[in-house]
Amino acid sequence: MSGKHLILLGIVIVAVSTIRAQEIPPQLDVDIKKSFQIALKHSSLIQAAEEKIISSEYQTATAFTRLLPDLNLSISYMRQDYYHPYLSRLYYLRPEEFEAVFSISVPLYQGGRRKKEWENARKKETLALWNLKKEKLKLYGEVARGYYRVLK
Repeated sequence: MSGKHLILLGIVIVAVSTIRAQEIPPQLDVDIKKSFQIALKHSSLIQAAEEKIISSEYQTATAFTRLLPDLNLSISYMRQDYYHPYLSRLYYLRPEEFEAVFSISVPLYQGGRRKKEWENARKKETLALWNLKKEKLKLYGEVARGYYRVLK
């Protein structure tokens, strides 16, 4: 190849690479609402906050059941055949025994400890809900900033 051909080949390569660099990127089919949904779905902070809410709901339920009295019911029935001590090979039935016991027990003095535990559990549940809302608002702000930065 001669020098003219090499120069012409160089110009063609530079022109083609410049044209490719100026190509418009393909349009993404993602609007801001989809961006929010994707971010909410994949955010580990949001998932952790939701797990914290579930945990605090269980703690609240447990604390509430400790406020309630304990109920116990037991039933027993017994019947035995006995050998008659004086008459050979004759059995007699001893009277049947039946017993039913129902009891309710409530601790008389806990110093309001159980009620305070329940109130604290409710406060923790409310705090977990507020933390989830706070994390969602932070995420919305970050997604909106990133989305509009891409549009510029």
